[in-house]
Amino acid sequence: MKHALNILTAIAVGLMVSGCATTEELYARYDAHLCAVTTAEVPGMQWYPVVQFAFDSSELDVGESERLMSNTALLRQYPNHRVVVRGFTDVQGASRYNLKLSKRRVMAVAEVLQKQGVAATRIKTDWAGETLPLSGGDGTARALDRRVELLLVDGAGKPVTQRIVMHAATGDAL
Repeated sequence: MKHALNILTAIAVGLMVSGCATTEELYARYDAHLCAVTTAEVPGMQWYPVVQFAFDSSELDVGESERLMSNTALLRQYPNHRVVVRGFTDVQGASRYNLKLSKRRVMAVAEVLQKQGVAATRIKTDWAGETLPLSGGDGTARALDRRVELLLVDGAGKPVTQRIVMHAATGDAL
């Protein structure tokens, strides 16, 4: 407990000294007053922040590949934007194996992005294995943990949020 408190204190001090945490350092939410978030309104395009994987797999299925195609189109439209790609696994299996599996997932996503024309210099990769589960490690909910997250950042490294305007009558994105 004391160790965790020391880590949190160090992070807080770092934020105060730097004035603004970068995406790569904290991989966290940003407050509009602490670090401004860029908002992009792109008609007809959508950024998908997560792609999912099957158990013990680093292969993308067709639906997840289509999500990446949408992300790639947005990255091509905004050549100064970059993407932080971070991979995860569920808690089943050995930690060392899961770390390698999360790396394979990240590399699979990065390869698709590159094949679709995104330069490797615009892709920052990281893998965390089973360290940040969303499911709490329970049963079928573990599927949430088998993911790669894609964080869109602008040229300054600030996260980009996307506002999607919906048609009131149909609920479709405009």
